[in-house]
Amino acid sequence: MSPARIFYTDDERALIALAERHPFGDLITVGSTGPLTTAVPLLIAKVQEHLVITGHLTRTNAQWRQSRTDLEALVVFRAEHGYVSPRWYRSSAQDQRHVPTWNYSRVEARGTIEFFTDDEELLALVTELTARFEPPAPQGWAPSKSPDDYIRSQLKAIVGFRVLVNEFTGIRKLSQNKPIIDREAVIRSFNELGQSVLASSMQELLVDADEPR
Repeated sequence: MSPARIFYTDDERALIALAERHPFGDLITVGSTGPLTTAVPLLIAKVQEHLVITGHLTRTNAQWRQSRTDLEALVVFRAEHGYVSPRWYRSSAQDQRHVPTWNYSRVEARGTIEFFTDDEELLALVTELTARFEPPAPQGWAPSKSPDDYIRSQLKAIVGFRVLVNEFTGIRKLSQNKPIIDREAVIRSFNELGQSVLASSMQELLVDADEPR
């Protein structure tokens, strides 16, 4: 899909929040014979006013060896999405000029990529990753709870990467191009289908809409 400009956003705070809610993304790089991609859990943070995305690959993954670091990498975070039926639109009762579509949100980050194998950097990365997804101490697991020699041996099996972001954009294609009466109908339909997260995302944008109902 090639969405219209109305769906694009460069609201950095909102995009970071969206990426943090959907941290399992795609790392896409360019190799000598074509594109390379891996789905990985990711961390995103501001470091000295620069946006940085970090994660790791297994050493057996050829992407880290074959990626061209002189070319930009692309990181994609995919959020909630769903099919939209023309049957849902209230205006369909008067006008059948509607076709199916797909509502979705995603964040795209382009930037310089570098890989690292230093044990201390890797340990800091996996410690931060586990802290992000594990419950707080003392219930949650942390690398410090396992024998040091075991953790060190596991670090030998991974390669870290960081992407220094140069371009950070997002797409929130959530029916903004439709009349409010139809947007409300789509929200109701998604809620009825159990897609409450997608419905809530649409509702957030609807609150800011200035079109009369």
